[in-house]
Amino acid sequence: MVNLSFFLQKKEQAQSYDAEDHFEFEWSLQIDFDLNIQNVIDASLNIEHFQLPPDMDQEMKDVVLNTMRPFLKHPGSSFA
Repeated sequence: MVNLSFFLQKKEQAQSYDAEDHFEFEWSLQIDFDLNIQNVIDASLNIEHFQLPPDMDQEMKDVVLNTMRPFLKHPGSSFA
């Protein structure tokens, strides 16, 4: 069986007017199809990298980290 993969990588930023809540992150999406592009074989959404500002409120850091954790490409890594 031969598969066809679609891969997308983008960089985004949080929409906040407060400098201490502003952060950027990079994410990727990969979808694997069969050769006829009729069936999805596999799909993954990953957060590749993000950087939180050092002066971000700890409660906000926890919210961001808990939201992103299931999508971290390297879940054991600390990006904060």
